[in-house]
Amino acid sequence: MLIPQGYVGVVLVGTIFVLSHAEQDIMKPRLLFKCNEGQIIGNEDLDNGVSSHSESWLLAYENTEIIFFKKEHFLKIWDHQRLNTGRQIILSAI
Repeated sequence: MLIPQGYVGVVLVGTIFVLSHAEQDIMKPRLLFKCNEGQIIGNEDLDNGVSSHSESWLLAYENTEIIFFKKEHFLKIWDHQRLNTGRQIILSAI
C-alpha cells in the first residue's frame, strides 16, 4: 500500500507497518515504525517524510481502515485542533 500523492492518512482501525529497503539489502526490508489507531501517516512534519518516502511502503497484516484527507484540508483540521487544545489548557488553568 502506498500513500496517495498529496494526501495524509489517519489510521482508524488496525495497525500499519512502515517498511523500507533504502538503507539495506532490497531482500531484507527494515521496519521503520508502526502506526496504531489514531496515528497519522504521510505528514512530513510529523514523521520527517519517512512514511511518504519513495523507498517506503505500508503493510497491514490485518483488516485496517485508513481515512485519507487532501494535505491542505488535513493541515486546516490539524491547526484548528491544536488551537482548541491550547485554548482548553489555558481555560482549565484559569
